[in-house]
Amino acid sequence: MKIKVLHVLGGLGIGGTETLLLNILKNIDRNRYIFDIVIHHPEQDDYKEEFEKLGANIFVCPSYKLINHNQYTKWWKSFLKEHKYDIIHGHSTSTSSIYLRVAHNYGIKTISHIHSDSYGSGPAAIIKTILQKYTFKYADKLIGCSKQANEFIYGKKLVQDNRCFVLKNGINVTKYQFNIEFRETTRSELGIKENEFVLGTVGRISSIKNPFFIVKILKQLSLSLDHFKFIWVGKGNQEKRVFKALNKNKLLDRILRIPQTDKVEKYLAAMDGFIFPSLKEGLGISLVEAQASGLKCFVSDRIPSEAIITDLVEVISLKENAKTWANIIKHKQATSNRIGYNNVVKNNGYDITNVSLVLSQIYDELKQ
Repeated sequence: MKIKVLHVLGGLGIGGTETLLLNILKNIDRNRYIFDIVIHHPEQDDYKEEFEKLGANIFVCPSYKLINHNQYTKWWKSFLKEHKYDIIHGHSTSTSSIYLRVAHNYGIKTISHIHSDSYGSGPAAIIKTILQKYTFKYADKLIGCSKQANEFIYGKKLVQDNRCFVLKNGINVTKYQFNIEFRETTRSELGIKENEFVLGTVGRISSIKNPFFIVKILKQLSLSLDHFKFIWVGKGNQEKRVFKALNKNKLLDRILRIPQTDKVEKYLAAMDGFIFPSLKEGLGISLVEAQASGLKCFVSDRIPSEAIITDLVEVISLKENAKTWANIIKHKQATSNRIGYNNVVKNNGYDITNVSLVLSQIYDELKQ
């Protein structure tokens, strides 16, 4: 008998959570598990067509704004009366205490799945913190992308609960294996010269990713390196401000801009080094992908230890200034042999095939 699972997300843009779910759907037994999705922001629809091609029905619920709390709750009550599911798998944690409570009251099994160890800042973060407190009461399983994320969101006491565990953010390790042909073709397409040193990063351009510090690092590098470029893959709410800062520092000619792509592996292959100075990360799936590609990685000391899988990672304190970061990056040479690191990543449990199997076992357990 098929198990019907409803996933709840913010949107279907090209982000870490959305990519993980898409990869799981591609790898899980779709003859046994049916995935549908509820989203809050229909304008974030980059992956919508791909999910639908894989058989998922996409539904849109009201965006939660506190003042529409009753309307939001009523929507979920009406939706779950009309549509029958075995499991509700909530990735949108800020309102999960609302829809998981409704599901729980209807006798539906529930999962809270966190992908970050931060609620951000400001009034919105306070509201999210308050709402999240009640999630634990209604979730049959508490999943997180790392031990650090679980401890931050669920608390150290609840992490010891047998409902709580880590599910690694799996990737297609074969896809990210270093490919010399990708490297040469992509560098040619981007107009990169043979003698140019290419750094890069992948992720949303948001405050949590520390993009203005990247600008400072690039400024320092530009003072001593004549031939370098920076591939910036991603977009986000700080995009305009960041590129204004790049322009102010006369760095725009160094930047190769890739707003969004489903071919991240091509751009990783083209790079010589990867910069990831995040203020916080639930895990840092982009860092896992970069290591699978055999890239030398320069990361902040705020990255969870689970994401540091290989000897390619250089951890640098955020107490160090941009000049120190730049000097370390300049003097740490890229590995001469990038082949085989995808297997190291696979052997550490980040293969999407294995992750999909673990999740299917969780669904089977809940359905019993």
